[in-house]
Amino acid sequence: MRMVKCSSERGSAIVLMLGLVLPVLCVLLALSLQLGTFSADRAREESVVRQAALLGVKFLPDNAAASDAVRRYIAQYSPGFQALSAELQPAAIESVFASGQLRVTLQLPARMPLGIPADLTPALKYTAKASITPRDVAIFLDSSNYMAPPEGGEEFWVKHIQYGVLNLFAATTELSESQQWPAADYFRARHDLRNQPVRQLVYSQQCFNPSFSAFKEAALLLFDKISAADLNSVAVLSGPDAGGGVFELHALGPSGFHDFDGAGAIENHNYANVKDSECLSAAETAFFGNGIDGGLSSWFQRPPGAHWELPPAPLRYGFPANSVDLSQTLPLAPARNSNERLTDPDSGVLLPNAARYLSAREAIWSRRVNPSRAIDIGTVLAAVGGRLLAADRRAERRRELTPFITSSGYILLGDFPRHGSAKFPAAAVQSELRHSLRELDHSAAAAEKHLALYLVITRHEGMLPAAVCPTLECAEFLDQFTALQDFLTDLQTNLSNLTITPIRAPDVSTVALDLMSYLPLTERGIILAN
Repeated sequence: MRMVKCSSERGSAIVLMLGLVLPVLCVLLALSLQLGTFSADRAREESVVRQAALLGVKFLPDNAAASDAVRRYIAQYSPGFQALSAELQPAAIESVFASGQLRVTLQLPARMPLGIPADLTPALKYTAKASITPRDVAIFLDSSNYMAPPEGGEEFWVKHIQYGVLNLFAATTELSESQQWPAADYFRARHDLRNQPVRQLVYSQQCFNPSFSAFKEAALLLFDKISAADLNSVAVLSGPDAGGGVFELHALGPSGFHDFDGAGAIENHNYANVKDSECLSAAETAFFGNGIDGGLSSWFQRPPGAHWELPPAPLRYGFPANSVDLSQTLPLAPARNSNERLTDPDSGVLLPNAARYLSAREAIWSRRVNPSRAIDIGTVLAAVGGRLLAADRRAERRRELTPFITSSGYILLGDFPRHGSAKFPAAAVQSELRHSLRELDHSAAAAEKHLALYLVITRHEGMLPAAVCPTLECAEFLDQFTALQDFLTDLQTNLSNLTITPIRAPDVSTVALDLMSYLPLTERGIILAN
């Protein structure tokens, strides 16, 4: 009887404990679920406020437009704001502006767990801060003779080789190994070149070859990304021109592809071989002929909605795997018909009034290589630095943001810096670099500006042929780049208002992607968010 009684007492105790513990467990479980929901709601509101600040800062210095953008975004995406009464909503959002910064605060009552009364619930404040820095940017595109096959030679740069997962390019002197470029249709049809198949291919590659096309593509991407912020101004330069200097393809001014009224320019010097307008005509002809089988006659039968855009991937590089897809939906100039050419397909010259439709897009893509000259590094630095130092600050647009403008220059070189016939690390080139950078630093200090220059060096066939550097791990290229990096690092210690950073792109097939991945690091001052 005693054992039965003990068991009965133990069972009663267990039931009593379960009766006490289970409600507590249920409360804790409900509390954890509600706390999880509370945490998720808080994270959602924080994200909304951050995105609202990023959106609003793009409208500066128009504070009213920025405030309106913030309010509309929060009203659309914030569940907590939507749950407020109409009377409380106006006071829930605060936008504060100071020196190009925007601080957004959203105040909401905390939806506390377990039904705590609203009057006992503390208010939660979600705050995000964003700032914008207008930039003057100059992009230099190297069009020196080493960016195309030799003027009198028979070297073709379209032999395809595979290295790991990358598609690379090697030199070949065998016409049978060289892929026919669709743009060569234009030159093949020219009466003065009709019976010279070798020269046709060389001529077409002075407009489009793997190395030069990749540089054009990188310049286009840089221009497109940086000019996305309306307060930025972007210039595009290229050289050498006919006299060995620098030609301005797009002036440093209001940015974006929408600036069509003569914003782009082509040099169009009457060379004995190829003009810029002929490169543009070759691109138009290849596009209207679908890049493969069309030829000159097909543009009359083009699709009704077709117009000149960036050439398709097979045309740009010769091998689609190497191409970065650029936007095919960029707007046309006002009053330009959707199927209107800019060049005469027979003569290769600009059609009447076509110049007023040229934007940076056409100017960059129509650029041809100067087959007889190489650009001097002193000339490049003077041109890029001079544009940045003399930039129109657009005070009427930037207003109170004007003092915060920064200046950046991207110099896309197809070889290590040169001076005359010498190439880095020759003493003459080091002396020219030292002199040019110090002069530019002094000028920047006098103008109370700080310049950031990025020297982009890309290995390609014209610099180091595959016979010298058959793989990406090219000791000669790395050694030369390391020497340049060390030289500029030592020189930097004596520069107060100028920063110069060398960037190494290992192969021409990746230069556009490499620059796009590096751009957020160098240009993050465009928009900063905390």
